[in-house]
Amino acid sequence: MENSSKTTFCLQNLLFLLLPCLFFFIQYHVVPVTGDVYATPYIPRENIRIDCGSSTSVPSLDGRLWFGDVGAKFIPIEQPNNKNKSSAVKLESQLPSSVDPTPYSTARLSYSEFTYSIPLTAGPKFIRFYFHPTLYPDFADHSNKAFFSVKAGSSILLRNFSALLHARGEPKLVKEYCLYVD
Repeated sequence: MENSSKTTFCLQNLLFLLLPCLFFFIQYHVVPVTGDVYATPYIPRENIRIDCGSSTSVPSLDGRLWFGDVGAKFIPIEQPNNKNKSSAVKLESQLPSSVDPTPYSTARLSYSEFTYSIPLTAGPKFIRFYFHPTLYPDFADHSNKAFFSVKAGSSILLRNFSALLHARGEPKLVKEYCLYVD
């Protein structure tokens, strides 16, 4: 019994000595951080939204304007002498009400490689890919190789990617990247 009271007494003394030290440490080492209420939001130099497979420019529900890639400024460049041309597809299935029809109701499908050539200025770039993971019945891939890769310059952003497999049952999928363009 006597031993435990000495231990308690020692801990009380130690606590009594440490609390004032802790108070002064916190008081003099806390750095105040304030936000600038007048800071301007980041506005990118290039703000390009491509609605793959669409032939029109359509605003999404949040007001952002998406540009179609069928007969438009950012039309995909396909490999010469390619028998398997890409095709624009409008989804037949009904999208859930939680999913904005733009850009999720159209797609560009291809059995071979194609490229979008987008001129950019130097600096940081945010790249987002929007996917509605679904099956495309008219795009029969009997070899079960419905995977694709995406490169931006020398960076590989997606490799052997399937939106259907990565979505885990969600009605939409967004992949985001930050790259620096020289």
